[in-house]
Amino acid sequence: MKRLTIIGWIVVAIYFLTLGRFAADFRTLYRTLFVTCGDPAKFQPADHVLRGFQDGLTFTACIASDSLFCWRLYVIWSRNIRIILLPVFMMVLYTIDCTLIVIADFYMVHQPNDPKFGAIYAWLWMVTLGIAILNTVYVTCFIVGRLWCVGSATNKFASPQDVKKNHYQGAINALIQSGATHSTAMIVYVIALSSKSIVFQAAVRNVASDANSIASTLLFLQLELFQQEAQHAGAARQALTTGATINFAPQRRTILEETEWSSAPATRLRRTSMPAYLRRDSAMDVTYLSTSSPLLITLNQHKAENLSLSDSSGATSSLDDGSLHEQKESMTTTV
Repeated sequence: MKRLTIIGWIVVAIYFLTLGRFAADFRTLYRTLFVTCGDPAKFQPADHVLRGFQDGLTFTACIASDSLFCWRLYVIWSRNIRIILLPVFMMVLYTIDCTLIVIADFYMVHQPNDPKFGAIYAWLWMVTLGIAILNTVYVTCFIVGRLWCVGSATNKFASPQDVKKNHYQGAINALIQSGATHSTAMIVYVIALSSKSIVFQAAVRNVASDANSIASTLLFLQLELFQQEAQHAGAARQALTTGATINFAPQRRTILEETEWSSAPATRLRRTSMPAYLRRDSAMDVTYLSTSSPLLITLNQHKAENLSLSDSSGATSSLDDGSLHEQKESMTTTV
């Protein structure tokens, strides 16, 4: 199964979990607003069961989303296992704490008014929120930092117009890949807990849960776009390496042109020191031609002196002098 297919199913599962939580919230809201007859104490067992159901769905969706962005952090940092040791450890603690909270929700069905257990329940919630904030902020900051370093490295080879354009694209890219929307919503939710308004807390909690689904969806769509760009780059590279050209007129070369081609010094393509993230994920590895060569090719919206030869897997193909000379011979010049 392809990697993007797995990510797509994870996003679909997150949406179903969010939908189930929304249905439970709607049921609670309906009972609070319209069902006012009778003793409210008789609804407490059902409320605790429903709360356990809501917390279980919310925690499962958060764990799935955090796992997705933790994997993205691992890929962006060139599959460095050390960068995700702390997030994985915090996710394990988060999972254990969430499990204890769900168990406590169902336990409170039989002991709804136990003050000692209520204090433990509140402490578990504070620990869970603290771990969630630390994990999301850690992953977001390290992804944004990595993308900023990569963007600074690539801007050295770009024109001033492209640098200005890359600033906007880089900001959007960092916003999507880092899950900054989910991190911001979590921080706002923790701030809202200090408010005494129950309505405001409920509204922010729902927004934070929805931001989790939106952030995962945006990441999936961007990865799909990266894959399509890599496939186009791979097709262009294949056409270039196989010598597939389009002749718009019969081959006509003058003696001067033959002399120019034959007297041109051997040109070797050299790879630049681009970060592994660009080569591996977005197929943006850039290779430069010597300025003494008349061969100028433009691919992937680079300038005329750039050459992109990345395939769909991110591997870069290098051409030796012989293959480059054969491609020169295959190109035609129309007089």
